[in-house]
Amino acid sequence: MENKFLEMKKIFFIFVAITITLCYVYPQQLTINETLSYINQSLGGITSSSNSRYVYRITLSSNGDFVYYEDYVEDANYNESYSAHISDLVLENFYDGEYPFIFIRCKEGRSGCIRWKGTKVVMPSCLTCKDGGVYHNRQSNESSFSLYSKESSEYSTQKLHNALTYLFALAKEKGMFDRGDSDPFAPQNFNPSSMEIKSSSSSGSIKLSRQGGVFYIPVVIGGITKDFILDSGASDVMISQSFERELIDKGFLRREDYISPALYKIADGSIVESRRLIIPQLSIGNFTITNVQASVGIGSVPLLLGKSVLDKFRNWSIDNQTQTLVLSK
Repeated sequence: MENKFLEMKKIFFIFVAITITLCYVYPQQLTINETLSYINQSLGGITSSSNSRYVYRITLSSNGDFVYYEDYVEDANYNESYSAHISDLVLENFYDGEYPFIFIRCKEGRSGCIRWKGTKVVMPSCLTCKDGGVYHNRQSNESSFSLYSKESSEYSTQKLHNALTYLFALAKEKGMFDRGDSDPFAPQNFNPSSMEIKSSSSSGSIKLSRQGGVFYIPVVIGGITKDFILDSGASDVMISQSFERELIDKGFLRREDYISPALYKIADGSIVESRRLIIPQLSIGNFTITNVQASVGIGSVPLLLGKSVLDKFRNWSIDNQTQTLVLSK
């Protein structure tokens, strides 16, 4: 009887371990399109007529062009839009005494100026407003516009503000703040912490071990060797809180290595927030990779080697016959 109880207990703990592992395999950072979808579902507006119906939406192009649309449902010719490069905009929360809203304005130095010489002259600004209204049909330069949440509550407005803040952070990470300036000292190009692969040879192979249907690869961080799951579906490298503590105690990780947190979608579809950092140096086989972006999993999570490392190589493949990872930089 006691042996049967111990066997059932063992099976239970194995089940729990597998469940935890599956939940955190393939964590995907929330994408720009997913974030935009949430924002567009949350947008509303304040109109003078309760019978007026508008559709509010935001788009963001691959080169960083940010456009906010207000489309009148009853008349396709009546619409308004505000457009600017996302790198020129900043967000602020406001409350006008009646409704909370988000104030999107040009950065200092991008908002133009107003001069008076008998009449007001508005200088060019970062924002272009197009009013397709039947009575206006105009285009002008603006310095700001306002966004409202559907519920028009302080709580829903804060959530919308958080989503927009996250969208701006993602855009910056994806290089959308790049204006095409090839100058090496331009802000978008000057990055002393960019990832670099160092090796005495241009290619190499690393022996993998297979357990429970997944491949494990030995990874050296801060002089400590750990077996990571080789996970081509994960956006980043992921380390556990216990391994993070080891690296902090050893003095390998410092406060300045941490960057803003990010949102990730895990296997069960839920969204989790994870702390992120830049690992100064990581080694696999004969390759040493510097400044690797990683996330810190919550609780007892597996260690994952994801696309933030694999995609930096020119080619990578798994040889199933020899169970090796083949890399070319």
